[in-house]
Order: sequence, then C-alpha cells, then structure tokens
Amino acid sequence: MCSLASLVQLDGKAGLLDEHLLDLYIYYALMAVQSPQPRTRVGGVAILCGVAQHSQAVLGLLPSFTALSNDEWWEVQAQLLRLAAQLLLRLAGERGQAPTEDDGSASGASRADETEASAETMIDEVLGIISRLFVVSNSKNVLQVGLSSLVYVLPEYPNLLPNFVAVLLAQRPDLRQRLLTPEERVRRSYVHGNATFMYEETCLLDVWPHLDIAKTLAMQLEAMQLQRLESEHLEVLLASLPFFFEDEDADEWLHVFAKVKQLLFAALVEPELHVLSGQIVKKFWACGAETLAQGCREGSRPDFLQALHLLYTPDTHHVEEATLLVFLRELKHHNEDLQSEVESLLEAFMDEYPEEYQASQLETVLKDA
Repeated sequence: MCSLASLVQLDGKAGLLDEHLLDLYIYYALMAVQSPQPRTRVGGVAILCGVAQHSQAVLGLLPSFTALSNDEWWEVQAQLLRLAAQLLLRLAGERGQAPTEDDGSASGASRADETEASAETMIDEVLGIISRLFVVSNSKNVLQVGLSSLVYVLPEYPNLLPNFVAVLLAQRPDLRQRLLTPEERVRRSYVHGNATFMYEETCLLDVWPHLDIAKTLAMQLEAMQLQRLESEHLEVLLASLPFFFEDEDADEWLHVFAKVKQLLFAALVEPELHVLSGQIVKKFWACGAETLAQGCREGSRPDFLQALHLLYTPDTHHVEEATLLVFLRELKHHNEDLQSEVESLLEAFMDEYPEEYQASQLETVLKDA
C-alpha cells in the first residue's frame, strides 16, 4: 500500500491515470482503509490523497472514509487532513457554478442548484472531519501536517481561520518556527525509522492570506484581554505582515495595528520580546504605503511614551536602555519622516516626564546627527 501511494503520484504526473487505473487505485485504497493494521490504513488514505490530486472520483467516496476521523492512529489522522484539504480545493470550484450557455435557462439553473447543494453537503462533511481532527489538543505531528495542508484552503474557507491561528499559536516553538521561516523545504519523518511517510512542510507566509491572518490574530488577542504578549503572538503577527503593503488595504491594516499597538509597545521594553516587537513596529512605521505608515506613527505616540515611561520605572523587568537607544537611532536614521517622528516623541517625553528624561541617555539620540 505504501508503494501504491508513491506510484499513484508518479502515474498522475505522467498523465497515466485513466479510468481503469483510477478504479484499481481506488479499489485497493478502499480495501486498505478497512484493514486492522494502522500502517495499511495510512497507505490507503495516502492513495486517496494521490488520486484526489488528479481526479474528482474521491469526492464520491466520502461516506467510505468519513468514519476514519475517529481513528486513533496519528498518521491516519494526518493523511486524512491532507485528503480533506485537497477535497476542499476541488469542492471550491463547484461552489456557485452557473449553468452553461448550452443549457436551457430553467433546467440549467436547476442543475446548477443541485450541483451547488451537493457541493455544500460534501463541504460540510469534509469540514466535519477537520473539526474533529484539527484541534489544539491533538498530536503535534498531526497538527503540523494539518497546518501545512489547510493553509492552501484558507482563502476559500475563512471559517477555518480562527482555529488555524489557534493551532499555530499552540504548536511547540520549534515546530511553529519551521513553518514560519523561509528556507529550503525538506521532506521530514516525524518519528524515527522508516515506518511512516515523509512530509514536506509548507512555508506558511508564502501561501496564506496575510491580512486575514493578521485580522484573526488581532481579534483573538482583543478577546483574550491579555496583560502582555507572548513570543508566539509576535512570531505569528510578524509572519502575517506582507513584504509590501497594498494602499487599498491601508485602512484594514490600521485597524489591526490599533488593536495590538498597546501590547506591542509594552513588549518593546521586555528583554525577551524586544527584537520581535521592534521588527513589527519598523514594518508598520516604515512601510511603503504612506497612508498606513503615517497613520501608525500618529496613533502610536501615547503607547510609545508609556513604554518609555515603563523603561525608566524602578523595580520593573525591562530591556537595557542601551538596547532601546539603538532601536530609536535605527528608526531615526531610516528616513526623514521617522527622524521627525522620533524627535517629536522624545521631546514629548521630555515635557511629560522631565525627571525620567534627565536621568536617561535619550538626549544622545536627539543630538545624534
């Protein structure tokens, strides 16, 4: 069965999956998923994954493998999430299909309604499988495969976003960072030995809808009413920011920034969070979309002043002053707009907190040419 799972991929790429060969693969897959041996069941679902990449035939088999969502073997669950993601991509194309020009208006519309209703029913079944398996409490290996697979369907199925972000935040740091780091993709085995399949992890930030991820995270942080951010929040927020911000999305990004800015600037003076929070502030303040950059800078002053005040408050756990001075100089020297903003910020701090300012080295930033 493991060999067939590999061969179906090769046959698909070579264009050899005719109706006869598809029937054979599906026959053996359906036999395999009923096996008492976990590895055989894994192979059966993997065959169906291969078939689903090249044919819609698997859509008609939903009732045959839906019960596998109750399977306790981790790799059966992982392969099932891969299969669910592929089926959702196929079903997305059948949503809202219009009748063709060759159809009579009444019969064509009727068939289109039936097609859409059938697609919605199957979508609900597939989403039901995902809701049972893709939960924070499940195996981290299963969730890692699920994150790499389901990221491709997020634009078409935004209802998956809250759980997707929650699962990503809950992943072990090393697993999460692998998904958020642009690097050469390699195939991995999640257990020792050769008894499992190899899985290629997806670099999420190359695929996911950046703004939707950021909005979802911001809403979740607002709902949790946190006193401080954790490193995983900053990692995901930073990864959700696009390389280039589009001008037409400026208002929505401003709303995201407004929801997180208080916690973001508080994190700026925490030793463990300074680097990540500083990168996020720079991305917003110095982005190419001027409306967004200006709006973020203007809306940040009270929170930035509070962060500076916290830095010079005795008996608080904060970053070294020299580290923050380096950050302020980097902002100041980035461009003329940021230079003016940093100078105005420090002058405002000098007016509101004269004692803290006199005891600080902030004057060196103002005098720095």
